[in-house]
Amino acid sequence: MKLRQKMFLGSAFLAVIPVVITAYFTGGIAATLGQQALTESAQSHISAIRDTKKAQVEDYFSQAINQIQMYAGSETVIDAMSLFAKAYPRYLRDLAASPEEGPSPPKEVPIDDYREAVEEYYTTHFTEEYELANANPMPDLNPILSQLSDNATALQYNYIANNPNPIGTKEEYFAAPEQTAYTKLHRKYHPIFNAFQRRFDVQDLFLVDVTTGNVVYSVLKNIEFATSLTDGPFAKTGLGMAFEQASQFTSPDQYVLVDFTAYFPAYDAQAAFLAVPIFDRRDRKIGVLIFQLPIHRINDIMTYGRAWRPDESGRTGETYIVAADGTMRNDSRMMVEDKEGFLISIERTGLPTEVIANIETKDTTVGLMIVDNPGTRAAASGVTGFDLYEDYRGEFVLSAYAPIDVHGLQWFIFSDLQELESLERLQALNAEITRGSIPVAVIVLIFGGIVGLFFFGRIAKPISQLEQIVTRVAEGDFTARAEIQTGDELETLSNAFNGLLDDRLSALAKAEKENEMLNNSIIELLKASFQLSQRDLTVQVPVTEDVTGPLADAINQMATETSKVLLNVRRITDDVESASQQVKIQADNVSKVAEAERAVVDATMAELSAAAEAMNKIAEVAQSCNEIATQATRSTQTALATVTSTVDGMGEIRETIHETEKRIKRLGERSQEISSIVDIINNIAERTHVLALNASMQAAAAGEAGRGFSVVADEVQRLAESSRNATSQISALVKNIQLETNDTIATMDRTIQQVIEGSRLAERAGEQMKETQNTTANLVQVVEQIAMASRQQAQISNELRERAQTIQMSTQETGKQLEEQAVQTDRLVDYSKQLIDSIRVFKLPSL
Repeated sequence: MKLRQKMFLGSAFLAVIPVVITAYFTGGIAATLGQQALTESAQSHISAIRDTKKAQVEDYFSQAINQIQMYAGSETVIDAMSLFAKAYPRYLRDLAASPEEGPSPPKEVPIDDYREAVEEYYTTHFTEEYELANANPMPDLNPILSQLSDNATALQYNYIANNPNPIGTKEEYFAAPEQTAYTKLHRKYHPIFNAFQRRFDVQDLFLVDVTTGNVVYSVLKNIEFATSLTDGPFAKTGLGMAFEQASQFTSPDQYVLVDFTAYFPAYDAQAAFLAVPIFDRRDRKIGVLIFQLPIHRINDIMTYGRAWRPDESGRTGETYIVAADGTMRNDSRMMVEDKEGFLISIERTGLPTEVIANIETKDTTVGLMIVDNPGTRAAASGVTGFDLYEDYRGEFVLSAYAPIDVHGLQWFIFSDLQELESLERLQALNAEITRGSIPVAVIVLIFGGIVGLFFFGRIAKPISQLEQIVTRVAEGDFTARAEIQTGDELETLSNAFNGLLDDRLSALAKAEKENEMLNNSIIELLKASFQLSQRDLTVQVPVTEDVTGPLADAINQMATETSKVLLNVRRITDDVESASQQVKIQADNVSKVAEAERAVVDATMAELSAAAEAMNKIAEVAQSCNEIATQATRSTQTALATVTSTVDGMGEIRETIHETEKRIKRLGERSQEISSIVDIINNIAERTHVLALNASMQAAAAGEAGRGFSVVADEVQRLAESSRNATSQISALVKNIQLETNDTIATMDRTIQQVIEGSRLAERAGEQMKETQNTTANLVQVVEQIAMASRQQAQISNELRERAQTIQMSTQETGKQLEEQAVQTDRLVDYSKQLIDSIRVFKLPSL
């Protein structure tokens, strides 16, 4: 392509490109500034919404806390708590004594029928409602039913199972038909608490006995009513945790807030609990007041009552709360407005199927929808900020986030707006900028084209002239000159070109002369290089002023320095040769001395080895003596223990014999008593015998009338005779026992004297054994000292032998090193001679 064509196209491009670039960058800057302004506006707007909702939520919980604290201190709650706590444990007894209608005698409470009715309510009505509200199947109800006490069963029967109102309206049943103290209290206080619950929008209200943990009253009468929060079926729920903490409080100003969790009595709906202690007028803690907080209050705050205003939230803006467990605390706007589309979008994010099923069934995201994004992680670390990221549905959103103070709960609040909606205004602004830029660009292009054509004509003509001059020079015509007079850079270029041609001619002449001088210098360098290759270091190259001058000077300097170095090396080599001869002589002398020392060390080593072996044998003998002495000590200790045991045994025998002697003496005394009793019996027998003789004589005198009495008298006489004979035998036996007892006592006295003598002999033997033990112990200590000294001496001898071996090895190694040194010295002398011979081949200047 010709330069003319290039310049024409270049002019066109210069007219078009600046306009396009200017338009592009101007539009880009405008779009960037617009996007920045819109982003800042969106950030300010959604941050304000976030802060507003945050303040509303915090105010709601603060109001609830103030409300429950004031209500817990009211006389109504204090009296109701005190009275319900007293009436609750008496309910069954009162129920048996109280007729339903009119006076009647006390009756037996049909608790089994009540239990069956309550069980039927759980398995039918409650189960049906639960399965409608959940995607999961009903869990096993037996553990709950088995933990209901008789009192709880009766109350749940009368106020839940037998309550005529359907599920969801049980609170409209003000009192059961029976006339118990509990029912009277319920009839009095239930309208008050029911009105409070509705007026202040509390989901449920509970009164719990602080001592037993029994739920003595609730408004809604769900299945936690009348159960124990200490060890009952719902002790581990949010309600149970609220009671457990509040029951430990010591001040009415204290409170506890338990976060929303699935609450089984409410069909696993989300429930939060707020609890405070109840103190009576004497500041005694008597119970706990618990509010079940409704989730719809948080929903209404965060979702504008499910009626989002376009001027405030736009089409996609929403605010929501996420708890520490990563789940929402209010419903998602997208689920409220387009549930089917919402379920499809969260399914694409990989949310577990069971979670999606529960969201669909329960029609809520509270406690179910999991949110995990950069905003939740930043807010969890306490950061309040603004960012662009993917939300829980996989959509990019502008999000303002912050932690929220909810009285001990770790919550985070978010205000989001979809990025696409926030960019709609930017797209409209970009379209407006584009429409305004096109007419301006067209006008600028036309004007630029006209101006470009004018300047193109002014520039193209001088360039053509300069092109002709360059062509002539290229053909060898160095006399050609450019004659351009335009007064601009083209004239300067032509003048520079003419000067270049003149300088070129002068440079050619000068170069020819310098080339001849350079050839001569190179010939001199070649001659000098040849002489150096012949080891002639006396050569000197002529130094010229051309480019070879420094090279010649360097060669001369190299030859001179090399000569000096070689002369110095030759002197050093001579000195090394002389020193090597001296070292060789000294090495021979040292080797002879080392050989003599090695002989002495070998003899010393042999003597130390013999001494060490002798000391080892002495140590072994001393060790054997030590072991024998130790064994003798142990034998002496054993014998001493045996003697000591013998002495102790003799003492015990002596004590036993003494005790036996005492018992035998007591036996003799008892035998004396028996003799006295036998004498008495013998006297009685004598008198009976006399009496029988008299009776016989009287009977004989009476004749026929006394015959029967005579027979009795004969029998009595024979009995008396038998008694007298028996007493005679007993008396003889007792006398024999007394004689033998006296002999036994005498024998035992002699035995005791012998035992005492044996004990004395054993004690003297024990004392002698102790002296022997002490002597043996001293002997063992002396033998141990001898053994220890022998072992130490043997150890020292072994160490001396090892050191002597080390010296012997060192001496041998020294001899080897000296031999090696002698060989190396001989080599050093040879190397010195070889070096001198190598230096002599050079031709060096004289010293």
